[in-house]
Parts: sequence; C-alpha cells; structure tokens
Amino acid sequence: MFKYYKNKQNGFTLLELVVVIGILSFVVFMVFRLESDIFVLNGLSQSSLNSHFQGQNVMRTIIPELRKSASSNLGAFPIVSVATSSITFFSDVDDDPIIEQVRYYKQGSTIMKGVINPVGSPLVYNPASEVVSVLATDIANSTSTPIFEYYDTNYDGTSAPLSTPIDLLSIRLIKVTVVIDNNSNKLPAPLTFTSQVTLRNLKDNS
Repeated sequence: MFKYYKNKQNGFTLLELVVVIGILSFVVFMVFRLESDIFVLNGLSQSSLNSHFQGQNVMRTIIPELRKSASSNLGAFPIVSVATSSITFFSDVDDDPIIEQVRYYKQGSTIMKGVINPVGSPLVYNPASEVVSVLATDIANSTSTPIFEYYDTNYDGTSAPLSTPIDLLSIRLIKVTVVIDNNSNKLPAPLTFTSQVTLRNLKDNS
C-alpha cells in the first residue's frame, strides 16, 4: 500500500523575512534613540547642576564677606569702590586678626576675586600683592541685570537702587545677582541667583 506525503517547505518566506528585518531595525533604532536621549538628558542634568553649584558658590562666598565688611586695619571706610559689575571692600575673609582688602569683578564671562593681605609695619595694602582667583564662570548678566546694586537706609524692599555717582557713605544694603548660562545656544535655560545683604558694621550709621 502506497502512502503519499505532502512536502512542506522549511524556513521563512520572503515576506516573513522582510517583517522580521523591519522589526529588528525598529528595535535597533529605538535602542540607539533611547541611548541618545539618555546622553542628552545626562548632559542637561550635568550642565544644570554645574550652574546651580556656581550660582550657590557665588552667594555663599560674597554675601558673608560683605555682611562682615569692616574698616581696614588703617581705619579706612569699609567700602572702597563700587560699580554695577565690581566692588572693593575690607573684610576679614580668613578669620584672623587682619582685615583683608577684597575685590570682586567681572572679567568677560567670569567673576574674579582678588584679595590683598596688608603687610609691613605700619601695615600697607599693596595692590601688587593681590592674589587673584576665579570664583565663577559662565556669567551671563546683561547691562539690564547688574551684578551689584546698592541701597541706602531708606530701602523698603521696592526702592530703586542708588544712582551713580554712588555716595559710598550712604550704602547700607547690597543686592547681588548672577545669571549663569553654560551655553546660550543650548538648554538648559539661564539660571538667576540673587540675594541681598545688610552691611552689619554700618547699619547703625546714617
């Protein structure tokens, strides 16, 4: 007795191969897309953290030093000179018996810090001995957003800052504002940090 068997074709048809290849291509594309998105998000997160660190570092450094500004060891007034992007004053920045002369100023997109320790007998604040360091980079303050604004004893929270020329003897409060922008052409958006400080050793003067 003879039996007849129907031959079955093994493997995939052309249509099945096309579908499998399409699915695999889509999966590979999505994996690369996910990795790319993760890379971008990590970059944005790192950039944002860096901006936060720099802004907070500016405030943690400048505000306490301004708060305890004091007359120099030679008896000079606590504030030496002021401008919208710079300030020079006397303050004990290293907790020793000597009052240092401190200068903050914007140079390009960087805030620099200069410190002069008086030396000699009698003491002398020699500009040639100034030690300069970088406080923060990526500073993006515009002309309409000054780093330093100055107020007198009448400041009520909404008062306009003192106009130039500023009478140093009238300054009682200083507002500090920094705008940090790692890349103006890319995210994240610029971050603004602001704080204000009353000059402790001048608050009772008028």
